[in-house]
Amino acid sequence: MKRDGIEQSINNAGRDEFSARLFFKPFPEAACLRGDRVIKALRTLARNTGRRVFLVGGLLRNLALSADKGPDYDIVLDGDIGSFAKNAARTLRGTAFMLDKKTLSFRVVVKGRRKSPGIVLDISPIKGKGIEEDLRERDFTVNGLGMDIASVFSASPLVCDPTGGLEDAARKRLTASSDRVFDDDPLRVLRAVRLSQCYALEISADTRSLMGSKAVLLKGVS
Repeated sequence: MKRDGIEQSINNAGRDEFSARLFFKPFPEAACLRGDRVIKALRTLARNTGRRVFLVGGLLRNLALSADKGPDYDIVLDGDIGSFAKNAARTLRGTAFMLDKKTLSFRVVVKGRRKSPGIVLDISPIKGKGIEEDLRERDFTVNGLGMDIASVFSASPLVCDPTGGLEDAARKRLTASSDRVFDDDPLRVLRAVRLSQCYALEISADTRSLMGSKAVLLKGVS
């Protein structure tokens, strides 16, 4: 039996990704991305280069919340990020540049044309041993969703959701991914407020309590 693209990616990933398949969940909302020119370009680049490319972050969050997907795309992958970013910029007729030397992240900016809005594509290396570990390190559960680009075009799209982001999205709830998210970046306290207001999300009691105890860390932020 032929497997869908996401399952093929897991097999190719080896043991590091084995546990991640426990967190793959149906995500039919992704079907709307099949006609998206950026997603189609990334799928082609992934195929041509033999790279594993994962869509992560805000776009998937917005789909889960039934919000507009917006012009920003975040992807993570293994290997040489710079070469992939340059190829993406060439394909999309945009400009690629290094965004963060410390994390080796790149950004591709595509200017809007006529009635088409501009596009921002952030490309980063996968953190840790695989996509599951990467997603667990994100700030809030609704942002901890990841999807192999190939799965968008499969009969039954699947999303990796190791922290329960889909359930929180369905409940319109904002929950910190771990107890250390505000220690890692105190500005996330402010981001929690912004996200709750922008998407009408109720901050969970535990997260609200954690924000209160960690707010003092904002004094050390320049």
